Amino acid sequence: GAAQGTRQRLPARCGGWLLGEVNAMRVAIGGVQVLDGVPLNYTTIYQAPFDETSDLPKVRRDVNAVYAEMYLPIIDTLDVTVAVRHDRYDTNGSTTNQKYTLKRQPTEPIACRGAYSTGFKVPDFAKLVRGITESQYTGLDLADPATCPKGQYNPDVANCSEQIRPDIITGGNPNLKPEKSQTTEVGVVYQPAWLPGFSTSFDYYRIALKGQISSFNAAQSMDLCFAGSAVACTAFLTNPPNGDLRLTSTQITHAIATAFNLASTVTDGFDVEASYAFDLENWGIPGNFRLRSLATHVSSFKSDSGVLNTIPTQQAGVNGGSIPLWKVLGVQTYTNDRWSFTLTEQYISDGVLNKQFIQCTSGCPLPTAINPTINNNFIPGALYFHVGASYNLDDHFQIFGKIDNLTNVDPPAIAATAANTNAVNPTLYDTAGRMYRIGIRANY
Repeated sequence: GAAQGTRQRLPARCGGWLLGEVNAMRVAIGGVQVLDGVPLNYTTIYQAPFDETSDLPKVRRDVNAVYAEMYLPIIDTLDVTVAVRHDRYDTNGSTTNQKYTLKRQPTEPIACRGAYSTGFKVPDFAKLVRGITESQYTGLDLADPATCPKGQYNPDVANCSEQIRPDIITGGNPNLKPEKSQTTEVGVVYQPAWLPGFSTSFDYYRIALKGQISSFNAAQSMDLCFAGSAVACTAFLTNPPNGDLRLTSTQITHAIATAFNLASTVTDGFDVEASYAFDLENWGIPGNFRLRSLATHVSSFKSDSGVLNTIPTQQAGVNGGSIPLWKVLGVQTYTNDRWSFTLTEQYISDGVLNKQFIQCTSGCPLPTAINPTINNNFIPGALYFHVGASYNLDDHFQIFGKIDNLTNVDPPAIAATAANTNAVNPTLYDTAGRMYRIGIRANY
C-alpha cells in the first residue's frame, strides 16, 4: 500500500523587545520563547523514508532566550556595539554568547572595522533521538580489551589475535551538546571623495569551531576510550552493566555507533571587494554602468575528526573538495530605462587532490598511510564567463535571458578512488556545460 508521512518542524514563538536612546546611546533588550517539535505520522513500508528504522519519535524541546544590545558612540570617529544573548534548551542545557563590533573612521575616506563573536548550534533531532537499530558487527578490528592492550585486533601481537564481534547498535545520542564557534573579523574600507561611486574593502576573518558532531565506528570508540575519553567508553554496553573493559569478568555485548562532540575546525582567510558605479550621461550615453569584484582567499581550513592516530586535514586548496585557495567573482552591468546587459566572470584557482599526498615520479620517499605518494597531485582551476540581458516590454512585463558557461569549459578530470566513479567535482566545477535560459517576468 501507499505510505503516507509528514515530518514537520513546528516552532511556536513569542517574544518582545525594548528600545531606548540616551545621548545617542541606544539600548535594545528582548526575549523569545520557542517550542521546537518534530511530529511524525507514517504508514510503514519496508525501507521507505518513514519506516520504523528511520522513525523519529514525537519529540519537542522548549527554548527560552533573552538578549540585549547596546550601541555606544564613544567619540565622533569611534562607534562600539556590544550584544549578549542567553539561550536555554530544556534538552541541551544553556549557552551564553556575545558579540562586539568596533568602527573607527580616522579620516573621511577610510573606515576601520572589527568584530568578535561567539556562536552555537544545537544538535538536530535526528542526531539526538533517531530510532535504534541492531545488527551484527562485520568489522575485523576488535579484540578483547581485557587481554589485548587497547582492544585492537592484531594477529602478530600476543593476546590480540582473537577477534570479538559484539552487536552494533545504531541510533541517536541524547547526550550531544551544542557545537560552539568563535569568529574574529578585522577590516578596512576606502571610499575616496575624489572618485564618487567607488568603494573598496579588505577583511580578514578567523573562525574556530569546537565540539563539532562527528560519528565514530567501534574501533575508533575503543581507541578513544583507552586514551581516557569517558564519553567514548559509554559506546560499549557490558555484562555486568558499566563493567570495566579491562577486566576479564566484563563481557562486551554491544557497541554503539553514534555521534560525539569531538571534532573541530579552524579556518582563516581574507576577502577583497571593490565596486564602482557611474552615470554615462557625461559622455552623452543614456544609462549607468556598475563594476563589482569580490575575491576570497582561504589561507587555511583545518579539520580534526577527533579520531586517534589521525592528523588534522588541510582542506584549503583541495579542489577535489569545495574550498579552493582563491575564488574570484567579477560583474559588469549596463542599465538604462529599457534594457540591461550583464557580463560575469567566475574564477577558481588551481589546486591539488590531497594536501597530504607527496607528488613524485622518481626518488620517492616510502609512502605512509598519512602521506602516500602520487605521480600527479595537480587539479587545474577554471575560468567561466556568463552573459545575461533583460528588456522591459512595459511597466509590467520583462523578458530576460542568460547564457551560463559561455565558452563551454569542461570540468577537469579528478583521480577516482573507486571503479565507476564519476571523476569530476560538481561541488566546485560546472558539470552541465553551456546552458541557455530565457523567461518572462510579470510585476503588478
